[in-house]
Amino acid sequence: MNLVLDTIRQAVHLQKKKVAAELQLDSDQGFQYTSQAYFQLTKQYGITPLMSRRGNPYDNAMAENFFSILKTEFIYQHKPAAFSKPMR
Repeated sequence: MNLVLDTIRQAVHLQKKKVAAELQLDSDQGFQYTSQAYFQLTKQYGITPLMSRRGNPYDNAMAENFFSILKTEFIYQHKPAAFSKPMR
């Protein structure tokens, strides 16, 4: 939750002077994006929150594809250096 809110604050702070049009922030329906704190923060900064429809990944297909490729090429290719011992 804090990661999402802090990211919005940092982006607005860094890009404040460059923003000339209305901001829109597209997200899924995760708990971070449906929280009261999220809606209050977006309202405070004049950001219009947009959400994909429930259970419809096609609304955000480009982002879904990007993260799928990122995971496949960079995360799933690497094995951890060590495995922790199983608890008994």
